Amino acid sequence: MKKILFAIVACCLAVNAAIAQVPSEITLSEDKPQEEIPISDNHQEHGRIFVRMIGEPDDQGNTSVRIELQNTSNDYCFLLCDHAWDKKELRKSFIYFDKGYYGETTQKIENIGMKGMPNIIEGNSDEKYTFPVVNVGEGTELQVRIPVHLVKPKPGLFCKKRKILYDVVSCTLRITVNTRDRVYENLQMECDSLFSAFNAALDRKEFCSNPKHDLSLEDQAVEYFDERQELESRVGEYFRSCSANSKKSIRYEALYDSVHNMKQKMEERLAQYKHDCGGHGPKVPTSCKYCTLSLEDISKQMVNLYFDLYNKDKTKAEVLPIANALYNCCINHKKQVRQWGTSEYKKTIEDNYKSIKNYRP
Repeated sequence: MKKILFAIVACCLAVNAAIAQVPSEITLSEDKPQEEIPISDNHQEHGRIFVRMIGEPDDQGNTSVRIELQNTSNDYCFLLCDHAWDKKELRKSFIYFDKGYYGETTQKIENIGMKGMPNIIEGNSDEKYTFPVVNVGEGTELQVRIPVHLVKPKPGLFCKKRKILYDVVSCTLRITVNTRDRVYENLQMECDSLFSAFNAALDRKEFCSNPKHDLSLEDQAVEYFDERQELESRVGEYFRSCSANSKKSIRYEALYDSVHNMKQKMEERLAQYKHDCGGHGPKVPTSCKYCTLSLEDISKQMVNLYFDLYNKDKTKAEVLPIANALYNCCINHKKQVRQWGTSEYKKTIEDNYKSIKNYRP
């Protein structure tokens, strides 16, 4: 019977120890720079551990993290040890094991550079014990183990410093720091993509600089300029929300300047841009291979060209020269000009021609 009772007690102790040692997953970020972890056993809380991110990452991506411990217990003092102190060593500091303590030594704190004699933290206090700062790299995990030994003062007749060690609560912290600014990364990507798309449009000769063109050169490129303005406004909002002189503020300020200066670069490139779509030549009674077609036939071909482009059956480089030739036939050649002004197909031809010219893949 005694063996059975002993086995039950041993199992209970093992379960309590396992519960006490369940690791706490801690992820710190700019939005959540601190977490609090309770120090408890058997559903009784004795204190709290505070884990806080300090400042911003260094050039190697390491972030400083401060760990603090507060004893809120009315019953126990906390004992922290830099290594496993045995009974003989502890007695020199007037600390004795209770009969119910089953260990032969204390347990040491791991992965924090703590040194010196056992540290006693008095109970029911607003003050916090601060450990040496640790560094956590982006994308890595730091596991810290803090065994909190529960002790009670037990003054003797000849020694009032004597304390009894009753139990240990082992707190394991798995700390990660997420300092990656995905908002900034996405904004930077949008900035680069917009300027690349604008330059690509110029290289593909998507715009017409002829003064006779229906839309001015600036109006043809207005979508790119509007998108740049909207992007500048969004970057500006994030920049104004940053703490002054922080690394994040400096980063967003540089991005804001980049988006702002993009306007001048786009204007300079547009000012140097020269391309005639070929639809504004002199109106002379010449003929072409499309003059034998009716405006209805030209309208059908223009519609088909746009659908070939839209469905990606053909590229803009393949479609645009044909569209230019068809449109020029309508407005320049004698046979077509007679009917062009009043033709029911005029609007269909013009709309599809503009869609082809302004098409962006």
